Amino acid sequence: MTHDDIKQKLIDAGKVLVAEGQDDFTRGHISMRLPDNPGLFFMKPHSMGLDEITMDNILTIDLEGKVVAGTAKRHSEVYIHSEIFKVRPDVNCVLHTHPPYSIALSASSKPLKAY
Repeated sequence: MTHDDIKQKLIDAGKVLVAEGQDDFTRGHISMRLPDNPGLFFMKPHSMGLDEITMDNILTIDLEGKVVAGTAKRHSEVYIHSEIFKVRPDVNCVLHTHPPYSIALSASSKPLKAY
């Protein structure tokens, strides 16, 4: 799989997440490890929605959170991704989103009830 193939998967994943209501404007991120260099990963940049990811704005980031390729600003949430990649060499993709109903549930003091 080429780097462009991986970037396209990241772009497609962003579109799927938006279609499924997992977007929160510019919040939430997707990252994918580079198989030929597991110390690097691609990630969506700061201030862009999951549906705004393009081949040109995807960042390449190292496991310390430093941007090694790309011109966009990286997000402070990069460490959610880099720390998982550090301790889990078997993990090749990390994503987190801010779905509205989950956020509301997590902010309440009520237990989840199954119906």
